[in-house]
Amino acid sequence: MPRIGKATTVYLDHEPYQKLKELLKARFDKPISQEINEFIIRRVAELEGTQVEVDADEYEALKRKHSRLMKDAGSIEKNLRGRGVYDRLRQLVFDFGLDFTDLHNADEVSPKLLKEWDGPPAHTHQFITLLETVREMKKVEQKLAEVRNAKV
Repeated sequence: MPRIGKATTVYLDHEPYQKLKELLKARFDKPISQEINEFIIRRVAELEGTQVEVDADEYEALKRKHSRLMKDAGSIEKNLRGRGVYDRLRQLVFDFGLDFTDLHNADEVSPKLLKEWDGPPAHTHQFITLLETVREMKKVEQKLAEVRNAKV
């Protein structure tokens, strides 16, 4: 969703800017310029008393992507449960400190899981794929929520 346009200089406090930049990258893999652009667009619409136009094609693509990710995550989870390892793997990443709200630290937990898991490596790789899929799904859910909230 990056747009090409004129550059504008804005003076911001460095520490909050850096913190937001890091959080957006870690949790949503989103550049800060995109976040600021979206904020400005929403704020202008709010002040003008209008609604932000949502691209129908982009909205439909988000819905399809979310459905696909949900299906993929469900399939992987079902497979791991069928093998009887899902609950043990989930407990292990919980013990390693995985933040289940948005899985932003999954990349930090994954190496620990690979190292500590005493079962076949295929199980850990499949579980890590599940974590990555769910993390992506949560990003899409956030975007869908923004779009749907803008319609209200």
